[in-house]
Amino acid sequence: LKAVAIESSLPDGPMPIVADMGGVRHVLLNLLLNALDATPKDGALSVDVAWGPECRGRSGPLATIGQGEGHDAWLTIRVADSGCGLPTDLGESIFEPFVSTKDTGLGLGLSICKRIVEDHGGEITAVDRPGGGAVFTVRLPVGGGQGLHAGR
Repeated sequence: LKAVAIESSLPDGPMPIVADMGGVRHVLLNLLLNALDATPKDGALSVDVAWGPECRGRSGPLATIGQGEGHDAWLTIRVADSGCGLPTDLGESIFEPFVSTKDTGLGLGLSICKRIVEDHGGEITAVDRPGGGAVFTVRLPVGGGQGLHAGR
């Protein structure tokens, strides 16, 4: 067993998205378990959730603005760990089947996550975290108050 600090930033209230909640749950669980595996003893992991259009080019944790005219709304989920980061030679192939940085498993987890996210019209990305670790970001389109509500 290892001690890991978990920080979260969640918006107040429900975040309506039209989604297969089992699929979204699978993606979140996979990203969280990968982050826990990558995080060293006494390390830290963070989960940030934002709702609204993403402001490209702004810094800070999930800089967002409210839904405006002509903008698409997104549910953005970011899982960050304090592990060793992503191997530089993998790039986007980290989301391909049978690609893994672990000694165990088949290397299918992230490829399944990518398929689920893209089937929902979203996107998933992975980058190195400044100061060490990795950041996985999932963006899913938000339904205009219709559909299922993502639970906390």
